[in-house]
Amino acid sequence: KRIEDKSARQVTFTKRRNGLIKKAK
Repeated sequence: KRIEDKSARQVTFTKRRNGLIKKAK
């Protein structure tokens, strides 16, 4: 469960980061 939580957190972070990059572009 710990790994799953970390993975989900990473996905959210990546998604947010992607959105920021898209906005910047």
